[in-house]
Amino acid sequence: MASTLWRAARAALAAPALVVLLAASLMTAGAARAEPVKCRVGAYVTSLSQVDTAAGTFRADFWMWSVCPTKDIEPLKTVEFVNAASVQGSLDSTLERDDGWWATRKFSGVFRQDFSLRNYPFDEQPLLIEIEEGVLDSRDFLYVADLGNSGMNPSIDLAGWMLRDFRLASDVTVHPTNFGDPSLPRGVSRYASAKLQIGVERNHLANFIKATFPLYISALLALISLLIFDGRMGLLAGTMFSVVLSFVSVERIIGQHDGVYLLDKLHLATLGLILAATAWGVPSLRVLMKDPLDAVQRRRDVWACGVIAGAYLLVNILFVSLAAFGI
Repeated sequence: MASTLWRAARAALAAPALVVLLAASLMTAGAARAEPVKCRVGAYVTSLSQVDTAAGTFRADFWMWSVCPTKDIEPLKTVEFVNAASVQGSLDSTLERDDGWWATRKFSGVFRQDFSLRNYPFDEQPLLIEIEEGVLDSRDFLYVADLGNSGMNPSIDLAGWMLRDFRLASDVTVHPTNFGDPSLPRGVSRYASAKLQIGVERNHLANFIKATFPLYISALLALISLLIFDGRMGLLAGTMFSVVLSFVSVERIIGQHDGVYLLDKLHLATLGLILAATAWGVPSLRVLMKDPLDAVQRRRDVWACGVIAGAYLLVNILFVSLAAFGI
């Protein structure tokens, strides 16, 4: 009887503790299931300028806005532009609307860009602005891209380029560190992010002429050298020197680069033409020094000039066509 009373007493004492534990478990589970706050964010690009492919930078001015369910979260004040070399914000405003708190802010900055110039000047570039939340991680906050209201000013005039498209996409960026936050697992953290991308295409014809005009003048002079007697070797040496200087100046146009780009290929093809003209021209010159009026050798020079010019033309058409089609 006593043991029965003792067990009943223990059960009565344990009941409140079980209730407390159960309530704590339910509260913890509820907290774990809590959804992060989602804010609708958008952007409108008003200006683009100073696209410097050699330095790897461009300048952009744009408005951003957010619509949040609470005034406590201000994503435009905690935003980070990951690829910005410099950026300034101005003209902040926050107003209450039926759908939440609407905030706007204007940003102006210079952004770093890894330009691919392998097919220059037949290249298309995505001008990218990388946006990321700088305070709250993805457990507490997420972006939702406002695609319907985002875009760019159609009157933007970007010298040397044509505007193609605009894209805005929200995402979550994973970092291989928790930045020392003890509430996060070691070696990982996630933050709301977005990518604003403006596709631009280079003005092909104008840039191609500017980049290759001196090169093709040198090639033409090298071919003409095969049709003359006096000054042949001097003309070939001058064209060789001109192409070498032009080759060195390529880095001023497209910057330091690895691999062989279109301009490199065109310079190498022109150097090949000059070497071929020299290889033919030196023995031919020896023959003409004995008889400058040797009609047979003159015809051979014309034939050699035509063959070298034809091969050079075909090689150039191949290289340029591959670049134009992005191959």
